[in-house]
Amino acid sequence: MDRLAVDDLVDADLVDADLAVGDTVIGAGVIGAGVIDGGVIDGGVIDGGTIDGAVIGGAMLSAAAGVQAPARPRTTGRIGESVARPDGVPKTTGAFAFSSDLWADGMLWGQALRSPHPHARIRSVDIAPALAIGGVRAVLTAEDLPGTGIFGIEHADQPVLAGDIVRYCGEPVALVAADHPETARAAAEAIVVDYEPLPAVTDA
Repeated sequence: MDRLAVDDLVDADLVDADLAVGDTVIGAGVIGAGVIDGGVIDGGVIDGGTIDGAVIGGAMLSAAAGVQAPARPRTTGRIGESVARPDGVPKTTGAFAFSSDLWADGMLWGQALRSPHPHARIRSVDIAPALAIGGVRAVLTAEDLPGTGIFGIEHADQPVLAGDIVRYCGEPVALVAADHPETARAAAEAIVVDYEPLPAVTDA
């Protein structure tokens, strides 16, 4: 393999200020230092010839040149790079613990009662049937929330629990905490909500 002279690389703007025209760059660290790493020089060739035996972004140069570049740590997070997910293996093998898999002594299970209407006024909420079920520890409505009871990512404009108006199907109206998930679901279904349906904006 022919040595690459600095004057061969001037037009590609790859020459370090410490190198002079005529100096050879094989073994001077130009390739191993990342000049070629992640980039393309003249479509991947220099002066019409490929970089013989070089591993772009790796630790090996031409075997014929007998030059070994230091190993470079692999960087991640570049645009378009395929990065291995840290949770990929445990999720595909079934070893990953999702929130529903977690358990602690004395823990309670929560269940939300959600609106079946896209737009409706809440006339009343009767939680007494839910509280009468054994194993139910608490039932919360908008009246039980401290503070403003609203939240939002950029603007606090979304109720934690709907108090007077529901604005979409599935908006939470009440929360149940119980000793068992099935008990929590049964208690949520036992809550009686009197809705007054209002006109809804749809695309139909």
